[in-house]
Amino acid sequence: MKKIYVIGHKNPDMDSIVSAIAYAELKRASGEANIFPARAGKINIQTAYVLDRFGIPHPEFISDIIPKVKNHMSGDPVTVSHDTPLWDALQILTTNRFRMLPIVDENNRYLAALHFNAFAENLLKKIDPQKNSIISTTANHLMKTLRAEAVAGENLDELFSAQVIAAASEEGTLNDFIDIMPAENSIVIVGDRIDIQEYAIKKRIKLLVVAAGTLIPKEIRELAEENNVTLLSTPFHTASASWLALHSTPVRYAADATLEPLHAEDYIKNIRDRFSDSVAKSLPVVDNNMNVAGVLSNGDLMKEPNTGLILVDHNELSQAVDGAKHVRILEIIDHHRLGNPATSYPITFINRPVGSTSTIITGLYKDNKIPVRKEMASILL
Repeated sequence: MKKIYVIGHKNPDMDSIVSAIAYAELKRASGEANIFPARAGKINIQTAYVLDRFGIPHPEFISDIIPKVKNHMSGDPVTVSHDTPLWDALQILTTNRFRMLPIVDENNRYLAALHFNAFAENLLKKIDPQKNSIISTTANHLMKTLRAEAVAGENLDELFSAQVIAAASEEGTLNDFIDIMPAENSIVIVGDRIDIQEYAIKKRIKLLVVAAGTLIPKEIRELAEENNVTLLSTPFHTASASWLALHSTPVRYAADATLEPLHAEDYIKNIRDRFSDSVAKSLPVVDNNMNVAGVLSNGDLMKEPNTGLILVDHNELSQAVDGAKHVRILEIIDHHRLGNPATSYPITFINRPVGSTSTIITGLYKDNKIPVRKEMASILL
C-alpha cells in the first residue's frame, strides 16, 4: 500500500507544521488510510511548545524522499531454509514463477539465492558421466523428496555425502561396481531384485532405496538392521527415484552464494547497474540485520515508488522536501503565490488568498462536516 506523507516546506514555521498534522488527521477521519504528517526540517521552539502544550506528537522528520530500494521492492518475501530439500525449493520457485528465491540460515538471515542458472550449473556437475558425482543429503531429505518410508535405520537427520547407484545392470556387473565404490558413500536404488538388495546390504552401503513400492521381505529388513544400513521404500520407479535423489540435497548446496543482496535503504539511482550482474534480473533485499526484507526485480524499477506526497503551505519544488520530483504529488494546499510544478496527471490543488494554510484546513473540516477535536482546534488557532 502506498504511504502518503502530508508535508510542509523546508525550514517549517508553525503554519507549515500544524497544517500537515491537521490535514493528515482530516484525511484519516474521512476514511483514507496510510496517511501521515511529516516535516522537512527542524521544528522551531514556538511550534514545539504549542504541540507539547496540547499533547500533539511531533510529525516524522524526512530528510529526503528520493526513491530507495524499499520504495520499489516486492514485500512479504517468500524464503526457504538452507536445509530445505532442493526439490521442494524448486517447486516453490516454479509454482510461483519466481525468478529467484532467497535462502536463509537458521537465524533467518540471508545466505544465498536459488535461481535457474545456479540450479542448472549444479545439475550439470551431478550428471556429468565423466565424474563420479557426489551429493550431500540425509535420509530424511531423501524421504521427503522420494515420498519414501523408513523401513530400517537410525540417525535419519545425519548429513552425509554419497554417490547414487541405480541398479539397472546385470547382477555381476552391478556387484563389481558396488565393490569398487566406498560402501559408506553409496546410495543404491533397486527394484524387486532381492539378490541385489542382499548383496548391497552385506557390503554395508550407506543407504538402500527399494523402488516402485516393492514389498520388502522381513529377511531384508532384518539384514539391514544387523548391518546398520538405512532402508527406504519409495513408490517411484528406479529411474525416477534416481533422478529425484539428486534433488534431495539441501538447497544451500545448489544456491548462488555470490549473489550479494541489496539493502532496503539503498538509493535506486545507486543500484541500477547491479541488475546487469544478476542473471535472474532479481536481487534479494535485506535489512540491517541481514534478514530478507523483500525482492527487487528489474520490472519493479518501472513502477512508481510506494510513497506519495500532499504538499501544504507551499507549492514550489524548490521549497519542497528533496526528491519530491521523483514521487507522485497527490494534492497541494497553499495560500502563497503560484510557482507550482507541472504534472502529467490531474491533482487536487487548493490555493486561497487567506492569511494561513491553517485557515484553509479549518474550512475543509467544515466543508466535510468533520468535527475538529479540541486539541487540534487549539493548534489551528
